[in-house]
Amino acid sequence: MPKSSAPASLPTVQSKGYMYYTFTGDVFNDGGEPVTDKGVVFSNTNNYPTLADSKQSNVPCTGTGGITVSISEYLNPDKIYYFQAYATNSVGTRYGGVITAKA
Repeated sequence: MPKSSAPASLPTVQSKGYMYYTFTGDVFNDGGEPVTDKGVVFSNTNNYPTLADSKQSNVPCTGTGGITVSISEYLNPDKIYYFQAYATNSVGTRYGGVITAKA
């Protein structure tokens, strides 16, 4: 007797969603040396995020002027995230103050 098998069916799939933010900032002064990188750093564990945490660089990432960055990695829902604009020149990196948001 042949084995009976269940008929084929459609796969089961679930959309989880995608959380992202767009952040803006400004580099008003280069400190006398060219800005070589600028963007936003962020974390959900460090309430003063630095370059050691996650970052998204601005494109173009050099010079003074505006910073507009879309955070393109998945942000966990219901978590609090801390964000800071940053700019780097040959002297070091300066941060622009923490903004807190819940994903």
